[in-house]
Amino acid sequence: MNTETKKETKKTKTKKSRKGLGIVLTLIGLIWGGLTLKGLFVNGPETDKIMADAVYVGTGKIDPANDGKAVIVSAPFKLVEPAYDDEMGLTLDSIRISRKKERTEYERKQNDEDGWKEKLVWNQEGASEEYIGEGMVGGYTLSEDFIHMIRMTGTWKDYDEQVLKELGYAFVSDPSYSQGYFIEPLDQTERSYQYYLENDIRYSYSYADFKDGDKVTAIGIQDGQTLKKAPGMTEYLMKGDMDMETAIKEGGAAGIGLKIFSIAISLIFMLGGVLMFVIKR
Repeated sequence: MNTETKKETKKTKTKKSRKGLGIVLTLIGLIWGGLTLKGLFVNGPETDKIMADAVYVGTGKIDPANDGKAVIVSAPFKLVEPAYDDEMGLTLDSIRISRKKERTEYERKQNDEDGWKEKLVWNQEGASEEYIGEGMVGGYTLSEDFIHMIRMTGTWKDYDEQVLKELGYAFVSDPSYSQGYFIEPLDQTERSYQYYLENDIRYSYSYADFKDGDKVTAIGIQDGQTLKKAPGMTEYLMKGDMDMETAIKEGGAAGIGLKIFSIAISLIFMLGGVLMFVIKR
């Protein structure tokens, strides 16, 4: 294959890749924009009405008159039962956790100077698996749909290493990745050589950082003694003792600034997609 043919082949592949990227960016923009518009014109008014009728109960007793209404509860958090990953046999001291699995594989890249090069990289394998426990805020039991909405803000690192060893795993840290903390099979850690092979695996857990006894503020729909998910909230469970005004500001429906930002993001994705089709190079 002569130099001109190679250039044409490379040009054709680049054009196809650009079109593929353009389609992906456009679809992301359309989906994001659709969800934003739904939030503005469907969910937004419903959420505003719910919050307009919200009742601040603080640490007060449950009042049956508030059934069906949004209530704001500011009381200690109680972890009744921590989340348990039944596949790994591992319990973590959090009400909501998510496990991500990664596997090593060779990634091939081409450049004009060195030709093809292979590099061993970690890539996520499959979707993340989520597990939840049980918890309470004040006298309210948190429903499953509420717990699934609690934000996960950290990567778990406080493993009991003896328990891990009994399960056949070891704790490792890798500061070159944003998660930073992983567990992997013991046979990988105990090798005589200190490098990874193709198809090695490791796991990391994201978790909701609420500990037993933390003072928290929750927003949800009262259903008897249960606190259920209220639609359209930006936060459902927040750290700290908040009054009604602060709770609504921090955890209520998204403000106009965030909505405008979300629309702008969708437009940027769509514009980027269009440009991928227009660019001649």
